[in-house]
Amino acid sequence: MKIIIIFISLSLNIVSAEDFNKSFQDGNNLMEEKDFIEASKLYESILEVHPSNSDLYYNLGNAYYRSNNIGLAIWAYSQAISLNPRDDDIQYNLLLAKSKRVDNIKISETFVIFTKYIILRNYFSFNEWFFLSSISILILIITIILGNIFYNIKELLNYMVGLLLIINLLVHGITFDKYVKLKFEKKAVFIAQSVDVSSEPNLVDGKIIFKIHEGTICEILNQRENWSKIALKDGKIGWVKNKYYRSLK
Repeated sequence: MKIIIIFISLSLNIVSAEDFNKSFQDGNNLMEEKDFIEASKLYESILEVHPSNSDLYYNLGNAYYRSNNIGLAIWAYSQAISLNPRDDDIQYNLLLAKSKRVDNIKISETFVIFTKYIILRNYFSFNEWFFLSSISILILIITIILGNIFYNIKELLNYMVGLLLIINLLVHGITFDKYVKLKFEKKAVFIAQSVDVSSEPNLVDGKIIFKIHEGTICEILNQRENWSKIALKDGKIGWVKNKYYRSLK
């Protein structure tokens, strides 16, 4: 019975992979035909089944960019870069799309060491950091075991254990930071061309305090019915309707 279940599961995975490849190629064909709107619709439908494919997000970003949907293009490229952070094409296209934004939000300078840390943290995806943390602790355990077996090189192995402990603390710390960021930090990209930001989560009591435009990335601080309290990198805070942005995972 277990063998039958495993066989069915494997068969479904093969069929799913074949369906993905066919649909993905159909989308690529639409891109070649310059039917960017239909291509984006097809890519979006594939995302409902395969939400963790960087190539799919990248092509979706291209389709949105070519159809002049800058906000949605930035959203798709941002999703792609989180899954494949070292891909040069994704990085270039994301920067290109961001250069088309109307808003030029200036942020205060940070310490160099903090900037370097952010670069290091973003160099790998969460899954890659998790893998590195698992490997590092495995190497540490093996080194400790070897130190208790080979007494003639125990001093060297003890030095290595100390070094590996520091590496483990660093890698596990970054992995935990990455997890907290993914789990609790809610970010979104505005997909409407222009959005009025209100002081209150309604149009009766609130007043318009500033405007933001397509492609701007914000942090979601709070949600109330169909409104969200958002914060920009420059410290501005206000309320917008949920329909004007698309959340980043």
